[in-house]
Amino acid sequence: MDGTARSMILGIGTDIQVVDEMKYVSSLLYPGLMFSQHEINYICNGKNKIERFATLFSVKEAFFKALPSSFKWAWVDIELKKNSDGSPYLSIDKIIATYPFIANWNISLSLSHSGGYVQSFVIIEV
Repeated sequence: MDGTARSMILGIGTDIQVVDEMKYVSSLLYPGLMFSQHEINYICNGKNKIERFATLFSVKEAFFKALPSSFKWAWVDIELKKNSDGSPYLSIDKIIATYPFIANWNISLSLSHSGGYVQSFVIIEV
C-alpha cells in the first residue's frame, strides 16, 4: 500500500428511460411528489421538456438504486442541480440528510441523451 486514503463504493445505480414514454406520466410533475418546484420549473421552462423530465426521473432512479436497501427515502429527498460550470450534481435533503455519515459521501453522476433515450449512472463512495 502506498499510504494514500482509499474510498469504498457504497453503491452503484443506473437507469435508462425512453424519452417519449414520459409523455404519458405527466401526473408525476405534481410539486412535492417526485420533484421540487425548482426541478419542475427547470422541466417546464426550457426546450426539450420531455427530455428534461426523463433526465430528472432517470437520475433519481439511478440514485435510489445505488442506496443501501435499508435506507428510507422519498423522491424529493434529492434534487438535481448544476454547478457554475454547468456540471450536474445531486443536492441531498430531508430524510436521507438525517443519516449521520451522509456528509462523507462522494456522489458521482453521469447523464447521457441519445436517440430518444436518457441514461443515468450514479456511484456513491464513502
